[in-house]
Amino acid sequence: MPQQEILEDLKIFTDVIMKDEGISQYEYHVEGQTEKGLNYAGEIVFFSVTPKTGDKQYHFVMKTSRRSKKMREALGDGILDIRETHVYSKVFPALLQLLTESNSEYKLENVAKIYLINREYQHETMIMGDLRKEGYRLWNKRKPMNLEHIKTVLSNYGKYHASSMALRVRKPEVFKELTSDMENMFKHFLNDEEIRKLFREYVEDALNVLKESGLDDIFEKLKDLPVNVLEVLSKTVEVEDRVIITHGDCWINNMMFKYESSESLEPLGICFLDFQLSALGSPASDLSYYLYTSCDEDTITNQFDQLLQFYYDSLASTLRNLGLNPDEIFTYQKLRQHWKKYAVFGLIMASQVIKIQLTNQEEAPSFTDFGSGPDLSSFKIGDIEDNDTYKSRIIAVFENYSKTCL
Repeated sequence: MPQQEILEDLKIFTDVIMKDEGISQYEYHVEGQTEKGLNYAGEIVFFSVTPKTGDKQYHFVMKTSRRSKKMREALGDGILDIRETHVYSKVFPALLQLLTESNSEYKLENVAKIYLINREYQHETMIMGDLRKEGYRLWNKRKPMNLEHIKTVLSNYGKYHASSMALRVRKPEVFKELTSDMENMFKHFLNDEEIRKLFREYVEDALNVLKESGLDDIFEKLKDLPVNVLEVLSKTVEVEDRVIITHGDCWINNMMFKYESSESLEPLGICFLDFQLSALGSPASDLSYYLYTSCDEDTITNQFDQLLQFYYDSLASTLRNLGLNPDEIFTYQKLRQHWKKYAVFGLIMASQVIKIQLTNQEEAPSFTDFGSGPDLSSFKIGDIEDNDTYKSRIIAVFENYSKTCL
């Protein structure tokens, strides 16, 4: 069960939502939380509300900040929640207004509807509809995505990124105001030695895989990366390359796919989740993070060029639908240049995320008792049961980075 403090917040927030819905009498029921290893930056609670009038039942998801003082300090004391609420309350409405005014075919369908946002310090919360009840499912994080799902993701990133580019071109003052305080989130952690140690050790693990596998050339080129890992992650995108508002945290568990039924395997749509790392930046940050953490070895090795082109075709088509010329806004050649400059972001994230994705529930770290435990770096995952797959995927990712960026 969630902490009592969270349950008390849930009741207060439910009252607010139901009042907005014109419902005064209802019953609510807490249905569960996410399992260990699925969410690290916050608490997730699923609950339902049944009006006593017999009206439709509501199904909600409450995403709220962790209450542990030590955990809050380790995660920037609410700055991640502040960023995400800004994206949902300011950025998305501005994008949707532009898309509506432009009669766009794309209407920001790939982000969730929000019922409530609370910005109170230490109680930062968002409540959204439970997408599972609308036919959405998470992908199995332990398995790389198949080509059909990869293309669904890339097509929708193309649409989302294009809408952001269009806002920057069509309404530059609005875009400037929205992004004035949307710097790279990793800048906030430059002086955090626990975070630095955590990222450094994951990159060291990945580099050791290369060395053990005889890939000395790649190892030598990247051997200094662990020392400066946070500096690289927080590196400011060059002014002329700050062309979109990124998703930011693009791993498998931050996207849900819509299906026709519980038995269906063909995705009909997607919803992107968790915009806590969203920032003013480059499409290559999102793309490298997603592709490096979600593709199997064959896909990232043999289909990379086709997938990047597929993404670009979606972006260009959406720009044209918005009345803009892709050749003037963002060419495919420019995308490749961005990839070469900024794909290191995805490389570093993959060093950590691939291992997290491959853990079983017993191996996954739990932050429940973090406040009374050791420092954050002690939660680093060591060897896992599926270590061979981890090594194979790491090699494929680093070989692609070497081929496309070094």
